[in-house]
Amino acid sequence: MIGEDGIPVPYGEGFSRPEDPVKRAEAQLNAAERIRQRSGAMARHPASQLGRKWLCMPLVMGSVVILAAPTANISSPLALLAIWAPFSLLVISFATLAGEATQQVLKARIQLRAWGGGPGGQSHDLKAQPGLDLVQEGINELRRVNAAQGMLIGAAALLLLTASAITTGSVGWNLAILLVIVTGVAQGWHAQVTADKMLQLGDPYPLLISFVPTHHSTQFDGTLSDLVLAHLDPDLVIDWKAWCNELVKAALDPRGPRLVRERTLLVLALHHDGHFDDASAMAHLDDLLGRPTVDRLLLDETAVMNWRSVQRLIQHALASQPNAALLLTRLLGDVVGGNVRRTGRDWRVDTALGPVCERGTGHLFVLVHHWGEGRVPAHIEILAPGGEPSRRDQRVVIEGCRALEAPIDLRGKDRRAAMDRLVEHVDRSTMLWFRLAWPTTLRGSTRVQVHLKDGRGRLIDARVLRTELRPTARGGARALVRRLVTVRSINEWPLPKRVDDVLTHEEEA
Repeated sequence: MIGEDGIPVPYGEGFSRPEDPVKRAEAQLNAAERIRQRSGAMARHPASQLGRKWLCMPLVMGSVVILAAPTANISSPLALLAIWAPFSLLVISFATLAGEATQQVLKARIQLRAWGGGPGGQSHDLKAQPGLDLVQEGINELRRVNAAQGMLIGAAALLLLTASAITTGSVGWNLAILLVIVTGVAQGWHAQVTADKMLQLGDPYPLLISFVPTHHSTQFDGTLSDLVLAHLDPDLVIDWKAWCNELVKAALDPRGPRLVRERTLLVLALHHDGHFDDASAMAHLDDLLGRPTVDRLLLDETAVMNWRSVQRLIQHALASQPNAALLLTRLLGDVVGGNVRRTGRDWRVDTALGPVCERGTGHLFVLVHHWGEGRVPAHIEILAPGGEPSRRDQRVVIEGCRALEAPIDLRGKDRRAAMDRLVEHVDRSTMLWFRLAWPTTLRGSTRVQVHLKDGRGRLIDARVLRTELRPTARGGARALVRRLVTVRSINEWPLPKRVDDVLTHEEEA
């Protein structure tokens, strides 16, 4: 048999060439993504959340009625099972599908990246990237939560079937009904404790919510860009770096890639916080990147990285590290208000440490400015009594910055000059991220000292911060999940429109 290309087909009719593995991985990924997002949206719906939390009530109340009146017509374990089981299966099916689909998405992404499915056709070994083990552990934890919920529901159903096969009123029958009540209470308690896990389902970025930054630089090169990069999962880092490279290549500003990244992210962050409207933000970005680049890299709804997704990633990083967000908020307030708090004459030092450090872990952020020319060596000393270690000494080189004598008006006539000054103060700041640790046996209030010294060891500034050590995580993890879920909605916001595009659509209408 001769094929269409004139080459004999060795196996006759029906033979087909092997399909492209990249296309096969993309098809598997798209199928798993559809299931994951749809089932995740259903699992985190308020009705599903309410049903999951209070699913135990009809089971427990029905079992109590059966025990109280075993000979009544309505006191039948099979009748209770027939009413309760369908709702139970419906409630847990969404979360189970979302968890299993997330695992399939991870496998498909690993294969796709390995076969050159990344930007530019380059292959990436995700398994070798730091942090992927934490992503896998987060997915496994979600699957364990679903498995535990399913086991409790299955145990209750089995006990009801057992009670229906035993003589009513016997010791075995009473014991089975009592165990049904205990299982129902356990199922309700488990649903309440793990309710936050359901809120994480259906995220547009399947691996981001399970990632916890453990490998990061102590000193940031770019204050905002490095903070965002530290909180991206290994798969999303590939798309982020490709987007940043495209951003730098197309930039009209010749002052270097770091300034381009910082300025773009700062404009998007200020737009999210309401300091810029759509027109002002687009004007700043058009000056920096050019209108065609802004339309291609920020206003494409189908792209992985666009205006809203980048804003979401910025807010995701700030929500993950509220201490860093506090420092940047103070810096912006000082710059816009023109009231810079200085340490001595030539320095500005700001520190932030959470009021509570749970499980013996704390995150200390230090932001340093030097008013002057050139680069100045310095070192920061951290003293944490009882910590591991109790003393740290970090040597840094602080880049000089022009002193701020008047407030910066971001909405004034010379918006480019104002933005240049703001970017200069943010970019030339030196932010350091120290991860502090104490033995989990310690609890109660403790102090952390932060000393800034010059290159000769002379003290410039000293701060004493107070925090409370707690051996267990009480509300910190839940508050973090709530913040991350809140910023996730940014992905669903519509992209900003240009004024001329809006007028064109109105004329067509």
